[in-house]
Amino acid sequence: MRRPDPRPGLRRGVALPLALFVLVVTGLFAGLLLDSALQAARAARAGLAESRAAAAAEDVLSAALVQGVDSARASMAMGVGRDSAWSAGLDSLDLLEQSLGGSRRRLYVRATTRAPGTVAVAGIVAWVTIVADSAAGAGHWRRHPIAGWWRSPIQ
Repeated sequence: MRRPDPRPGLRRGVALPLALFVLVVTGLFAGLLLDSALQAARAARAGLAESRAAAAAEDVLSAALVQGVDSARASMAMGVGRDSAWSAGLDSLDLLEQSLGGSRRRLYVRATTRAPGTVAVAGIVAWVTIVADSAAGAGHWRRHPIAGWWRSPIQ
Protein backbone atom coordinates (compact mmCIF):
# COMPACT_ATOMS: atom_id res chain seq x y z
CA MET A 1 0.00 0.00 0.00
CA ARG A 2 1.17 3.48 -0.87
CA ARG A 3 1.43 6.28 1.58
CA PRO A 4 0.10 9.67 0.69
CA ASP A 5 2.67 12.38 -0.05
CA PRO A 6 3.16 14.54 3.05
CA ARG A 7 4.25 17.52 0.87
CA PRO A 8 1.53 17.90 -1.73
CA GLY A 9 2.85 21.25 -3.10
CA LEU A 10 6.32 20.00 -4.14
CA ARG A 11 7.00 18.15 -7.36
CA ARG A 12 9.15 15.07 -7.44
CA GLY A 13 12.48 14.93 -9.37
CA VAL A 14 13.55 18.57 -9.09
CA ALA A 15 16.85 18.03 -7.24
CA LEU A 16 18.75 16.27 -10.05
CA PRO A 17 17.96 18.81 -12.84
CA LEU A 18 18.70 21.67 -10.45
CA ALA A 19 22.06 20.14 -9.48
CA LEU A 20 22.94 19.62 -13.18
CA PHE A 21 22.03 23.22 -13.97
CA VAL A 22 24.23 24.52 -11.14
CA LEU A 23 27.14 22.33 -12.31
CA VAL A 24 26.83 23.54 -15.91
CA VAL A 25 26.72 27.20 -14.86
CA THR A 26 29.72 26.68 -12.55
CA GLY A 27 31.64 24.96 -15.38
CA LEU A 28 30.89 27.81 -17.81
CA PHE A 29 32.04 30.38 -15.23
CA ALA A 30 35.28 28.46 -14.62
CA GLY A 31 35.87 28.24 -18.38
CA LEU A 32 35.36 31.99 -18.72
CA LEU A 33 37.89 32.67 -15.96
CA LEU A 34 40.43 30.33 -17.58
CA ASP A 35 39.95 31.97 -20.98
CA SER A 36 40.45 35.47 -19.55
CA ALA A 37 43.63 34.29 -17.78
CA LEU A 38 44.95 32.85 -21.05
CA GLN A 39 44.16 36.08 -22.89
CA ALA A 40 46.10 38.04 -20.27
CA ALA A 41 49.07 35.68 -20.67
CA ARG A 42 48.98 36.12 -24.46
CA ALA A 43 48.87 39.89 -24.10
CA ALA A 44 51.82 39.82 -21.71
CA ARG A 45 53.78 37.61 -24.12
CA ALA A 46 53.05 40.02 -26.98
CA GLY A 47 54.14 42.98 -24.85
CA LEU A 48 57.38 41.20 -23.99
CA ALA A 49 58.05 40.46 -27.67
CA GLU A 50 57.42 44.10 -28.59
CA SER A 51 59.83 45.25 -25.86
CA ARG A 52 62.48 42.82 -27.11
CA ALA A 53 62.07 44.07 -30.68
CA ALA A 54 62.31 47.73 -29.63
CA ALA A 55 65.41 47.03 -27.53
CA ALA A 56 67.05 45.13 -30.40
CA ALA A 57 66.34 48.02 -32.81
CA GLU A 58 67.87 50.49 -30.32
CA ASP A 59 70.94 48.24 -29.97
CA VAL A 60 71.47 48.10 -33.74
CA LEU A 61 71.13 51.88 -34.04
CA SER A 62 73.61 52.39 -31.18
CA ALA A 63 76.05 49.96 -32.76
CA ALA A 64 75.72 51.75 -36.12
CA LEU A 65 76.55 55.07 -34.47
CA VAL A 66 79.57 53.67 -32.63
CA GLN A 67 81.18 51.63 -35.40
CA GLY A 68 83.28 53.22 -38.10
CA VAL A 69 82.18 53.73 -41.68
CA ASP A 70 84.11 52.12 -44.51
CA SER A 71 85.12 54.16 -47.56
CA ALA A 72 82.39 52.59 -49.75
CA ARG A 73 79.67 53.82 -47.40
CA ALA A 74 81.34 57.19 -46.89
CA SER A 75 81.26 57.94 -50.63
CA MET A 76 77.79 56.64 -51.61
CA ALA A 77 75.96 58.54 -54.35
CA MET A 78 72.63 60.19 -53.58
CA GLY A 79 69.76 57.68 -53.39
CA VAL A 80 72.01 54.63 -53.08
CA GLY A 81 71.23 52.32 -50.18
CA ARG A 82 73.22 49.59 -48.46
CA ASP A 83 71.55 46.85 -46.47
CA SER A 84 72.94 44.78 -43.61
CA ALA A 85 71.06 41.87 -42.04
CA TRP A 86 71.64 39.68 -39.00
CA SER A 87 69.65 36.83 -37.52
CA ALA A 88 69.79 34.95 -34.25
CA GLY A 89 67.44 32.02 -33.90
CA LEU A 90 64.00 33.23 -34.93
CA ASP A 91 64.89 36.92 -34.49
CA SER A 92 66.15 39.08 -37.34
CA LEU A 93 67.67 42.56 -37.60
CA ASP A 94 67.99 44.77 -40.68
CA LEU A 95 69.88 48.04 -41.13
CA LEU A 96 69.38 50.04 -44.31
CA GLU A 97 71.59 53.06 -44.88
CA GLN A 98 70.53 55.41 -47.68
CA SER A 99 72.49 58.41 -48.93
CA LEU A 100 70.56 61.68 -49.02
CA GLY A 101 73.33 63.53 -50.78
CA GLY A 102 76.60 64.86 -49.47
CA SER A 103 77.37 63.46 -46.06
CA ARG A 104 73.74 63.03 -44.96
CA ARG A 105 72.35 59.53 -44.49
CA ARG A 106 69.05 57.99 -43.47
CA LEU A 107 69.29 54.87 -41.33
CA TYR A 108 66.34 52.53 -41.14
CA VAL A 109 66.51 49.81 -38.49
CA ARG A 110 64.00 46.96 -38.35
CA ALA A 111 63.95 44.27 -35.66
CA THR A 112 61.65 41.25 -35.77
CA THR A 113 61.25 38.96 -32.76
CA ARG A 114 59.22 35.81 -32.56
CA ALA A 115 57.79 34.16 -29.47
CA PRO A 116 55.32 31.25 -29.32
CA GLY A 117 52.23 32.58 -31.06
CA THR A 118 53.57 36.13 -31.42
CA VAL A 119 55.58 38.10 -33.96
CA ALA A 120 56.65 41.64 -33.04
CA VAL A 121 58.29 44.19 -35.33
CA ALA A 122 59.92 47.45 -34.26
CA GLY A 123 61.58 50.03 -36.45
CA ILE A 124 63.55 53.24 -36.09
CA VAL A 125 64.41 55.82 -38.72
CA ALA A 126 67.36 58.11 -37.97
CA TRP A 127 69.17 60.88 -39.83
CA VAL A 128 72.95 61.12 -39.47
CA THR A 129 75.92 62.78 -41.11
CA ILE A 130 79.23 61.15 -41.98
CA VAL A 131 82.07 62.98 -40.24
CA ALA A 132 85.78 62.40 -39.95
CA ASP A 133 86.69 60.37 -36.87
CA SER A 134 89.47 62.29 -35.18
CA ALA A 135 90.01 59.60 -32.55
CA ALA A 136 90.77 56.86 -35.11
CA GLY A 137 93.12 58.91 -37.27
CA ALA A 138 93.09 60.17 -40.83
CA GLY A 139 90.87 58.45 -43.38
CA HIS A 140 88.42 57.07 -40.78
CA TRP A 141 84.76 58.06 -40.77
CA ARG A 142 81.87 57.68 -38.34
CA ARG A 143 78.18 58.47 -38.19
CA HIS A 144 77.07 61.48 -36.14
CA PRO A 145 73.41 62.26 -35.28
CA ILE A 146 71.97 65.39 -36.85
CA ALA A 147 71.18 67.92 -34.10
CA GLY A 148 67.53 68.33 -33.19
CA TRP A 149 64.93 65.81 -34.22
CA TRP A 150 67.20 63.09 -35.57
CA ARG A 151 65.36 59.84 -34.88
CA SER A 152 61.86 58.49 -34.63
CA PRO A 153 60.39 55.08 -33.79
CA ILE A 154 58.17 53.44 -36.39
CA GLN A 155 55.13 51.58 -35.17
